[in-house]
Amino acid sequence: GGGGGGGGGGALSLASTDDITDAGTAEKKGVALLKFVGEATTITDPVPLPSQASDDGKSLAAFFSIDSHRDLLMRGTGNTVEPMEANKELMERWITEAKRVGAVRPDEGDPLLQVTTSGIQFPGLKILSVATIGAKLIVDDDSGYPVHEFTLVKDTIKAEGPRPIRFIFNKLTATRDEEAKEQTTHSLTRTTAKPADSDDQMMIVFISSSYLEVDVSFPKVLLRILPVSKEKAEEQGSQSILKTIEKDSGPALESFKDAYLKYMR
Repeated sequence: GGGGGGGGGGALSLASTDDITDAGTAEKKGVALLKFVGEATTITDPVPLPSQASDDGKSLAAFFSIDSHRDLLMRGTGNTVEPMEANKELMERWITEAKRVGAVRPDEGDPLLQVTTSGIQFPGLKILSVATIGAKLIVDDDSGYPVHEFTLVKDTIKAEGPRPIRFIFNKLTATRDEEAKEQTTHSLTRTTAKPADSDDQMMIVFISSSYLEVDVSFPKVLLRILPVSKEKAEEQGSQSILKTIEKDSGPALESFKDAYLKYMR
């Protein structure tokens, strides 16, 4: 993967002014707001651009516009990806989240995907994360290359296992969901292509940049017990978020590249 650091400053510019009021109200309730942020960029090896001369209709734009290719980017290392019915609430959420993370505003008809992670296995219980992701295909104004923008619209947790255990799990997490009308996880992944180097315009690389932010309301009482400062906790949490991004984005981009090479044959 390329420069993992990728503009730490970018994270700050994404935090909109409403955050400050959120933090303010949270602080009053004896709750500290912890913010974990990870950003990573992944780049593939160079691949050839479709030749302009051939009239087989194969182009980079055509490759990007095929749904099964797009879905590879969300599949990662074992997620399932399914199309979802859009509704007014989800579209409104998408518009809000897109604005927050700096993505292009969705139009009616832009597809929503349901992405289910392979999950965490406990004895007798499997916990899956189910994310609703807005997928928008745009053309970058500056580069002229197609871009897939994936914005996290909503995420929920689902349990699989024996009914009594599931029931207890849902009971324990239900109150939290009621309060969590506010989205606590914000994420944007942009995948595009660019010339492999400035001299050779016939070779391109695929490049994916991911931004993931998790806001946790943490009881101040617990914060005092923690062996680390709030800053240190945020730093460590952010490191683990970075690992999460890198685990999926490398393999996902690699399979996108492999599909491209197959498409070009």
